[in-house]
Amino acid sequence: MKTLWRLFFSNLSIKLVSVFLAVLVYAHVATNREQDLTYKVPLRVKNLADTLSIMSPVPAEAQVTFRGRGRDIYLALLRGARMELDLGTAGPGWRRHLASSRDVSIPAGLDVLVTDVASPETLEVQLDRHAERRVPVRVMAASGVVLGARALPESVSVDGPAALVNHTEWIQTESAPAGAKGEWMLNLKSASTYLHVTPRQVRARIAK
Repeated sequence: MKTLWRLFFSNLSIKLVSVFLAVLVYAHVATNREQDLTYKVPLRVKNLADTLSIMSPVPAEAQVTFRGRGRDIYLALLRGARMELDLGTAGPGWRRHLASSRDVSIPAGLDVLVTDVASPETLEVQLDRHAERRVPVRVMAASGVVLGARALPESVSVDGPAALVNHTEWIQTESAPAGAKGEWMLNLKSASTYLHVTPRQVRARIAK
C-alpha cells in the first residue's frame, strides 16, 4: 500500500501538468475540426405590433443543428444564437409558420451554418387585438369573497388579448389568512397567463 501511495505522489506536479496539457490538446483538436452539433437555443418572438397580443403557448426553446468548427459553434451559443419568430406581417387569428434555418440568428463574424431545425418543426401562434380596461378587485379568503373588505386601489388595469380582457369582470386577490383583520398586502391572481395586471399587489382593508 505504501508503495502504491509513493508511486502515485512521486513527481505529482509533473503528472498534473501532463494531464493538463493532454486536456488542452484534446480540446484544441475537438473544437478546431468541422462537425455537426445539435443544441437547444432560445426561441424569441419579434416585431409583434403593439396592437396585437399573443393568446397561445409559444415554445421557449428550439432544437437546432449547427455545422462548423466546434469552437465557432460554442462561441455562437455563448454570444446569443437564437431562433426568431417574425410576426411583423401577422394579424389577428392563427399564424402558422414552418420553421427553417432562415429563422435562426447567428452572431456576426462566425463561420457557422444551420443545417436543421429539429424541433419545433412548425410554429403555431394565436393572435388577438390588444385591449386594456380597468376592472374591480375582490378580496378573497379560502371560504370565498371577504364581506366588508376593501381593496386599495379598488380597481386595476388589465391588458392583453381582447377576447380575454372583455370577459374579465373582476380580479381576485390571493386568499387572505384565516381570521385576518386590519390591513394586508395581497397579490392579485390573473385569470389567464396571457393577461397582465397592473399593479400586481393591492392593500386590503378587512373590517375588524
